[in-house]
Amino acid sequence: MSDLDKNITLLIVAQLNGTASQDELNELERWLESDPLNKKEYTEIKAIMLSKQIEHTPQETEMAYSGIEKMIQERTNENISQTGKVKSYFPVKMAIGIAASIILALVIYISIDKSWKSDSPTAMITKNCPKGEKLHLKLSDGSEVWLNSDSRITFPEYFEKNSRSINLEGEAFFEVVKNEQKPFVVLTSNAQIKVVGTSFNVNNHSIDNITETTVVSGTVLVSSSLKSQTVTLVENQHVKVDAKGQLLKEENINSESIIDWKDNNLFFNDVSLAEVFKEIEPWFNIKIQVNDESIYRKKLRAKFMNPSLTQLLDHISKVMDIEYQIEGETVIFKESNPLP
Repeated sequence: MSDLDKNITLLIVAQLNGTASQDELNELERWLESDPLNKKEYTEIKAIMLSKQIEHTPQETEMAYSGIEKMIQERTNENISQTGKVKSYFPVKMAIGIAASIILALVIYISIDKSWKSDSPTAMITKNCPKGEKLHLKLSDGSEVWLNSDSRITFPEYFEKNSRSINLEGEAFFEVVKNEQKPFVVLTSNAQIKVVGTSFNVNNHSIDNITETTVVSGTVLVSSSLKSQTVTLVENQHVKVDAKGQLLKEENINSESIIDWKDNNLFFNDVSLAEVFKEIEPWFNIKIQVNDESIYRKKLRAKFMNPSLTQLLDHISKVMDIEYQIEGETVIFKESNPLP
């Protein structure tokens, strides 16, 4: 929680006390919508007002009363100078009592919070998405993440200072809450993806040390960790950072086909079966074997809406003219009519 502007504090007291003017309510609404953290602070202040009376020492009470009286006097003087008469925002005695409790509670909270932060680093959280599953989660700033199978993400419990940084291994789709003061950064094995507020997909193949980024909306800056290279991406643009750190940019791609996985759909647009198998192995938590390397070179064009494993294998078998059999968690493909 950050120190609230004095004017905002008074507006919150007036709004919760039912004595705020329409202009004040509009000003407060603009403040609430300007940053998701403001809503969090507002909720905490409201909880304080609705809770039991807070006990303070005589010295604390005197300091709070003096502070709020000064704030109210400043507001009163401003209105006298602007309108020639005093405007009553709310009953002064009641406002002093309420605001004193709020200010003291905030001061105590802030001092404890700062002390805790100075002594203890923010807790880091790692979420693993096993093979055959997908995970949806919301970060502390309100940004959302969809994690694909066999992927993991590490992030702080609360974002601090001037950045929002997370680590990704695997594939994830992000919808980032806009905050120009705190850029959102995704770190992979060989790249840094930096945004302010946008939606994009990142696929990091850590074994091959390759990172692919696709933008659905907004603007994304992708930098190589191995070379001094940066590229800017906008909607329907894609870049691959290869194992050597080179940036390979593509334009006018179909971003929807790349993010279909988050809705449990599979889309293959003239893709080799080698790539198809690589994608569906973690999806269904299976291993795929072939008895003929030529099978890998066959190409598939199809879209599957939340398919079962059997539906998928049956379709591949039919259109590719190959056979399959399942042995435990292993699927074996072979040519239907192998050459003698």
